[in-house]
Amino acid sequence: VFNYKERTVDDALKEFAPEGIDLHFDNVGGDFSYSVLENHIKFGGRVVVCGAISQYNDKTRMDRSTTRFIIYKQLDIRGVIVIAYKDRVMEGITDIMGWIKEGKLKYKETITEGFENMPDTFMSLFRGDNI
Repeated sequence: VFNYKERTVDDALKEFAPEGIDLHFDNVGGDFSYSVLENHIKFGGRVVVCGAISQYNDKTRMDRSTTRFIIYKQLDIRGVIVIAYKDRVMEGITDIMGWIKEGKLKYKETITEGFENMPDTFMSLFRGDNI
């Protein structure tokens, strides 16, 4: 336990949990929680969100905050990164190719010709030009 008015969460967790934390029970949100998640939660750690007191009176933050939905709808959220499944790449390719052949998965592609068109083609990814 520490007094957040006397020291930062970074300083406290560096002292009390120098190797990181496995679980964060969050009822603060905002910068406090951002710091915990960015600097101290271990890979694969768990977070329980039950409040976001730092945001309750800040309309600019709460208008676009997802925290309230996590709390009110009691959501379970898990981060996923493809590299965690690198040992299953061939399984994924096989499944996806099968779904394409069966017509269960459809895709659209945009083909642009000419090396000189590469910068604009790349930027079109962010504009959604092929949709």
